[in-house]
Amino acid sequence: MDREASVGQRFTHVYVERGKPVLDSKRMRRRIYQFVMKHYSYGTAIELLHRELGVDIGFSASDLRGFYENSDVKDILDSITIIYWNIFERDSEYPSTNYANEWLFNIGRILKEENVGYVLDKHCGVHYSIDEEFNRARAASIQGIESARYDAVRHEFEKSYLALDAIPPDTKGAVRGSFESVEILFRLICNDTKCQRLGTAEIRTFLKPKFDILYASDTAERNSAGLLLISMENWVSAVHFYRHGQAVETPRPPPIEVCLVMLTQAAAYLRWLAEIDKMLMTLP
Repeated sequence: MDREASVGQRFTHVYVERGKPVLDSKRMRRRIYQFVMKHYSYGTAIELLHRELGVDIGFSASDLRGFYENSDVKDILDSITIIYWNIFERDSEYPSTNYANEWLFNIGRILKEENVGYVLDKHCGVHYSIDEEFNRARAASIQGIESARYDAVRHEFEKSYLALDAIPPDTKGAVRGSFESVEILFRLICNDTKCQRLGTAEIRTFLKPKFDILYASDTAERNSAGLLLISMENWVSAVHFYRHGQAVETPRPPPIEVCLVMLTQAAAYLRWLAEIDKMLMTLP
């Protein structure tokens, strides 16, 4: 272990195995409550949360504490954002204060230290924390489809990630959105009225010949690209189980770990296909 990196860190943050992030935590709830009390009187906090959440908290400080200790976690997470914007409005009246950023920093620190599976955006919106590599893949894909030509592609791709922010995560919606984004880009590349969908046969019929042209000068590149197209066919087949009706009374959405693999692969195919599209447009 790097002793220099651990200087000044809590013992439990250095030596205790944190395990898999959880979606709720008693310590997280108690610590958030303490920071609420730092910024508000209990009466003001109760009034704000009652008005914005529509929950019946009570009238006393112990009632407010009970709300943070016992309410549904979705209300606790909503309160984080509600309080941020209320503090932000107060800060705007007094330019010398910056309590909103203090709230953002401290709540973000609590979520990280208590190992709960949420992260905050720059305005204290709460989102599921997947992992850094997953988020990097998302950002890289969006960067590759920023031009106006890919507006519809980008819309569906971003919609797939928004589905993951639902409580609970809408994994079926996420998978469907990711597929739609790849399908739209696939049809843009093929540019053929006979190509109306993304399927395994369509990949072989409309996309593979274009790859053979692009990689005609190098056998290794052509063979490698061909195998990657086969993996894309397998991805399409896997996604179809969740795009079409399942032959069961109560269809099951994809489990989160399967959903994340499917979205990660969709992000990779989008980056690749966007580059292919640009290469094809340069051909005579």
